[in-house]
Amino acid sequence: MDNGIDAVDGDKQPIKNYIEAKLIYFNSKQEIEEEARNKLKREKKLKHQQYLINKLPYYANFPSTRKNLHDLFISIIIILNIITMSLEFYSIPPLRNYLINFYF
Repeated sequence: MDNGIDAVDGDKQPIKNYIEAKLIYFNSKQEIEEEARNKLKREKKLKHQQYLINKLPYYANFPSTRKNLHDLFISIIIILNIITMSLEFYSIPPLRNYLINFYF
């Protein structure tokens, strides 16, 4: 503590802001370090944002037939779900109930 900013003398209690010259030096040094840290952080964030902008999504290289086939299968599944939900309102034959439980 005797070499610190608030140091008075050896074996004595520190007094807040006792040596203002050290305080000014310490604060200016701390501000410079903080400024450098913030600058590096901003550069890193900007670099990451540029990377995200330039990066293509994973599905950009899929062939169009694969995309269309996927859309077709999803449409078929949705239509089947709509049909089965509309038919469940009426009395269900045992065979259809068995098939629905088997497939879904």
